[in-house]
Amino acid sequence: MTTLTTQPGVYTGQALDALDQQITDSIEQLTRLIAARRYLAVQANPGRTPFTESDEQQMASAAFSLAVQAMTGAVDRSQDKAATLLALRSWLDLAGVETRGGAA
Repeated sequence: MTTLTTQPGVYTGQALDALDQQITDSIEQLTRLIAARRYLAVQANPGRTPFTESDEQQMASAAFSLAVQAMTGAVDRSQDKAATLLALRSWLDLAGVETRGGAA
């Protein structure tokens, strides 16, 4: 892991790039862990509907779960919950525009 210091000018592009990569890798690992947990939870309850999601669907559901957990954490830690919720809503609105390819 990269060690960070508070001295001005010590942060380098390489250190930031390394941290960005570590964050990306960690998100991927967490998503896979959540997907595996979902799969095992379904297997532990055989009376429920059989697990028929594709790997892609499992990962999408797990990524959504991780995003919800992250948003919940952001709101819980925020000193201005209303502003945080508004920012999250704005991002979701923008993401919706991008997926629809038009204006909101």
